[in-house]
Amino acid sequence: MINSKKFYLDSARKDNDIERTTKEINEFFTKNPQYKVINIEHIYEAYSASFCYICVWYTDNF
Repeated sequence: MINSKKFYLDSARKDNDIERTTKEINEFFTKNPQYKVINIEHIYEAYSASFCYICVWYTDNF
């Protein structure tokens, strides 16, 4: 089964935001080793240039 999880970027913290978000992604997949990442997307919402997130698509690692 393919799933996705959104990790939101905080535009107010531009200097540390990618590092913080990368750490959150690493922690999530370290705590859940049964998941295998299949795609990562950096998405900007059309209605707000400052709102974006990283969407990680993953599946059960069987």
